[in-house]
Parts: sequence; structure tokens; C-alpha cells
Amino acid sequence: MPTNSQSRTKSVTSALALLLGLVLTACGAESGDCLSPAPFHPTSGDKVPDSYLVIFEEDVPDSLALTQELESRHGFTATHRYKTAVKGFAATLPADTVSALRCEAGVAYVEEDSYVTVD
Repeated sequence: MPTNSQSRTKSVTSALALLLGLVLTACGAESGDCLSPAPFHPTSGDKVPDSYLVIFEEDVPDSLALTQELESRHGFTATHRYKTAVKGFAATLPADTVSALRCEAGVAYVEEDSYVTVD
């Protein structure tokens, strides 16, 4: 039979676990939000609808492999892959996938794609 001290310890532990669950839910941890997402840069030009550039950190060793991993995990296909001047990819993405990608390790920032013209 548990002692009063053991019962109190179990009650306190249970209360802390419940409190932690409530805090994480309130912070959005269960919905996939992260604490510090990569920056998002909206375009100042003529936006390409639902098209984004996802740029990786410079120290990502294999940008093509990371792109393939993210395609598989999030269910999209990159339209362009970058590995020389910058590392990353371009893709047509829904808003929830953009949010999820901003929380992936190795992502430096996400930028809206825009049309570019030369006069």
C-alpha cells in the first residue's frame, strides 16, 4: 500500500504532466507548429500564385537529398532544384506545407516566387 508521501508524489507528477500537456496544446505543439520557424519573405513584385522558393542553410551537405526527403515527407514535387549559387528548391505549395517546411531543419527561409521581367 502506498504511503502518503508516495501518493502525493504521484499526484504532483500527474498534475505536472497534465499542465505540460495543456501548455503544449496552447502553444500549438500538437498542431505541428514550431517554436522558431524559418523566416518568410513575401514578394514585393508580381507574385506567382502558390509558388515558393525554399532556401536551405549554407551548411546543408546535400541539398538534392534534402529536397527529395522533404518532397517525400510533405507530398510535393519541386519544380526546380538549386545546388550551386544557393541551395534549395522551388515548388507550388499549399499554405500548410509552407508552414511545415519553415519548421524543417536546414531551411534558412521561404520566399514567395515572383515574375521577373526585363525592359
